[in-house]
Amino acid sequence: MTRRPGKPAVLAEQRVLVHTSLQSVRWGDMDMLGHVNNNTVYFRYMEQGRIEWVDRRSGRPVPLPASVPAPMQGPAS
Repeated sequence: MTRRPGKPAVLAEQRVLVHTSLQSVRWGDMDMLGHVNNNTVYFRYMEQGRIEWVDRRSGRPVPLPASVPAPMQGPAS
């Protein structure tokens, strides 16, 4: 898509829906007003949708790591 100066980009014509994922909003995902406004939560939602999409496309479960090492550099100061 080329963008012309002074003209807004039209994305609706090029959008293709490849997967939808229905996910429940957990109590811990919300703030005290009931809003989901933590970016980390949105990344978890997208990751869950990606796992479901790959699982559906491949026809077999997606292997997930049992643990992810997080090496520490030293004590926090």
